[in-house]
Amino acid sequence: MDITANTTEIMWGTPMPVALSLAGKIVQVRARGKCTIAISDESVFHAQEESLSDITPKVRQMLMQHIIDAIGATGSQVSSVAELVNKANELSQVTQNLAAAKLASLGLAITQF
Repeated sequence: MDITANTTEIMWGTPMPVALSLAGKIVQVRARGKCTIAISDESVFHAQEESLSDITPKVRQMLMQHIIDAIGATGSQVSSVAELVNKANELSQVTQNLAAAKLASLGLAITQF
């Protein structure tokens, strides 16, 4: 869904559950959400010769990989699903931090996550 010509909203989610071992049990975790990205550096973005709608699937895939990595890293620090759920804001921040450098190299930035 385009918000403006230089901004777009992206729905993302893990395509399959992420398996974690918590307290000796395997649990399956899913994540999904919505974020808004914007062109932060037009010269870098336009050098790619892609439109915002063309690059959206690549950004979605990158976000999914980063959230899977964040779930895996955080899952090793908790012992229950409740603890993992309580770390949702931390998972969000870790994902944004992991994605920031790659997005900047594309001339993009997350404006809302």
